[in-house]
Amino acid sequence: MKGGEIMPKYEDLTGQRFGRLTAIEATDKKIDGRRVWKCLCECGNIHYTTNRSLKRGDCKSCGCLNKEQITALGRNNAKNISGQRFGK
Repeated sequence: MKGGEIMPKYEDLTGQRFGRLTAIEATDKKIDGRRVWKCLCECGNIHYTTNRSLKRGDCKSCGCLNKEQITALGRNNAKNISGQRFGK
């Protein structure tokens, strides 16, 4: 550390990727004593999450990944009812 520089009290995650999220900047907010980071998702959305969630892999996207997985799961489990008749 050079004279006059102040070390941040948190690990700098700026520019690091975590799944689909890229850490943009630390905020002044904290949740349970953990720094909240502003992140940019691959889909273009901004998402806020803690440094712990990013580093542990608990948060990998803004929610778009979960939506895609649910949609794909629904398609794979859907029954083909084309051509069937229901009622009259």
